[in-house]
Amino acid sequence: LNSIKDSAVVDYGFYGGVSGQTFSASIQKDMKELAEFVLGFKVYTISGMKSFKCLDYTQIAEVLNIAAQLQRPALVHSEDEDVITKLTLENMKKGSTPIYFYNSRPESAETESAMKLKEAIKINSDCLHIVHVGTASVVDIISGTGISCETAPHYLAFDVNDFVEIGSALKISPPVKQPQNKDKLWDNLRNGKISFVAT
Repeated sequence: LNSIKDSAVVDYGFYGGVSGQTFSASIQKDMKELAEFVLGFKVYTISGMKSFKCLDYTQIAEVLNIAAQLQRPALVHSEDEDVITKLTLENMKKGSTPIYFYNSRPESAETESAMKLKEAIKINSDCLHIVHVGTASVVDIISGTGISCETAPHYLAFDVNDFVEIGSALKISPPVKQPQNKDKLWDNLRNGKISFVAT
């Protein structure tokens, strides 16, 4: 940390990650030891990184409870692994163009994950924050639960039609979605249901 502090030219902060590899019987002790050095903890409901495996919803609920005790938020990448695994297998057979990538991670991947998080998180939900929401209906699902969320500039500016036209420069997970999402995300940003825009 000191080496970064001495060379940083902007404000910065760190988040600790809780992965499938680090989740163990000692998770409470591990998170407590890390808490003073981080702003919060990041988890994934699906991960493409072999070095940072995702957690299931029960594990995420446990991380959230520990994070609440430590007065730190838990940030979650929220796309449902079951939905994406099934659709990826189907769409890989069809091709590798942008539309098939989008079809493998559609709006339902985000909404299904949000519903499962809502069901799994019975207490301390105000410590849970969903990052880079691209599907506007996620906001409706979590409304009134205490779960907060953010979106990102590309979800406000682009949609799947742009992805098809532009190609890999616009490839991101979750992918940009159908055009109607943009207006709804803007509305939820204006009315405060989306906390902020992050990049």
